[in-house]
Amino acid sequence: MSEPTPPKVTPAAQTVPATDRAVENRFRTLAQEWYASVNTRSSRTQTNLRAYQEIIELGRPVIPCVLRELRDHGGFWFRALSTLTGENPIPDYMRGDALAMTRAWIEWGRDRGLV
Repeated sequence: MSEPTPPKVTPAAQTVPATDRAVENRFRTLAQEWYASVNTRSSRTQTNLRAYQEIIELGRPVIPCVLRELRDHGGFWFRALSTLTGENPIPDYMRGDALAMTRAWIEWGRDRGLV
């Protein structure tokens, strides 16, 4: 009897399902478009831009991408996350404190294994 063949080790990027890679790639493209167009706009105006709306239209699969972006680069992703998840982990006393709001969302994502 021959010895079993050890499993082939593949780079992490290759183990990500194609649909997740497609969502990640689309998110990156849209996020770059959004960042390029938000320079002096208010947060309310920023969230009405086409690229931001298209990110939300990607649906629940984009949530980990948005959380990683928020964690790594900041940005006004709170409305997108609330819309995508149907939740809002930000208590009233944190409103207006972007750093605290970011921490609340990152903690929410970690609790669910998304970040």
